[in-house]
Amino acid sequence: MQLSCVMAIIISDIHADIKKAQAFLSFKPDAEHIFLGDLIDSRDPKVTFEEELACLELILASDATLIWGNHDLAYTRLRPWGAFTRFQVLPQELTNQYKDSSDYLRSCYQETGGDLYAVQLFIDRIQPHFERFKAAHAVDGWLCTHSGLSKAVTKELPDCPMDSGDPAKVAAYLNEEFLRESRKYKSRKAASTWNTEWAHCSQ
Repeated sequence: MQLSCVMAIIISDIHADIKKAQAFLSFKPDAEHIFLGDLIDSRDPKVTFEEELACLELILASDATLIWGNHDLAYTRLRPWGAFTRFQVLPQELTNQYKDSSDYLRSCYQETGGDLYAVQLFIDRIQPHFERFKAAHAVDGWLCTHSGLSKAVTKELPDCPMDSGDPAKVAAYLNEEFLRESRKYKSRKAASTWNTEWAHCSQ
């Protein structure tokens, strides 16, 4: 029997390195490309907000498979923890450029009295792709996640089919569980403090 092998190109923690993202996406373009999370929040203080946004938009415009990282989840409707960006209020020229580019940013601009924040731009870009991101992905017998699947995590997920030895089953379970929990989390938030479509705009 001849075993088939599925080519996949995988990278993690790209953190807004646009040159790395371009090189990654152009390498073996016919193969599946998988980003294992943390697309933004550059560690290089010389990287500008515009460069970070351009890198994010490049990745989102690609057909790559996207896995959630903790940095990415910070810029969603869930907002499970605070954003990591070092950028705050956008310069006036960028505010003018983006203030009417979506209903969400228009609402933010009005709510903050004429300002836009970097975090709002990142939310505006990532949130529409929420259903595209995954908690896990299986390819060629490998389970792909952002930071692994430890025994401590699986202990909290007794129904996770780890004993099956099938990465596809494990990935399917983790994705279903993530979506189920995210729906519950959003429902709790909607019933408590959030009064816009995605989140409070004020920072």
